[in-house]
Amino acid sequence: MYRVINKYADRVINSFKYEDDIEPYIEIMKSYAEKKIDYHFMAVFKQYYRLNAARLSESFLKEYFEILKGNSSESVYEIANRLEKVTCNSINSRRVHFSFSTKLKHTMDKNSPIYDSMIAAFYFLPSIKPEWDKEQKLISYRMSYEFLEYEYKRVSENSLMKEVLNKFDQEIMNADKISNTKKIDFILWKYVSLLKSGKIRDREIEYG
Repeated sequence: MYRVINKYADRVINSFKYEDDIEPYIEIMKSYAEKKIDYHFMAVFKQYYRLNAARLSESFLKEYFEILKGNSSESVYEIANRLEKVTCNSINSRRVHFSFSTKLKHTMDKNSPIYDSMIAAFYFLPSIKPEWDKEQKLISYRMSYEFLEYEYKRVSENSLMKEVLNKFDQEIMNADKISNTKKIDFILWKYVSLLKSGKIRDREIEYG
């Protein structure tokens, strides 16, 4: 997998749009470090991390950003469990929003991985069944998240994405302000996005 990404390093890195992909992230991390969690920060955060698309309730968002403001030392599982207790939509349902929890945790700790559908697709991580109870979901999420922590460390220690990471550092503005964990996340997310757009079908990216 990593060999193919390295082979197509130019295509992957050249597909980034700084204003859309990188700049909002840099702004979020800078503002958080400066403790500027104001209306503008929350607006950028919700748009960038797609909280808006989920149509989350005001009570959920209030709790979400309270955790961020408090710079919580809770684990991502504790955060997800805490947020599950808050009704998250107009029909007052409760859900395990694990991906949003990892985005929150990453903002507080830049070396924490982000779990989302693109990363799950890259690693073929097991799907979460809607009918599972909260504990079943959290157990599966925990296993997947621990795998990401292990795998990102392995990628870094063994230079498995050396070519594409070097290209990222050379070509992406403010790359020095981004943790290695997030660089890996950025690259994997973009790579999966390219595949989903038909690059294998169109023979622009080939396995082998």
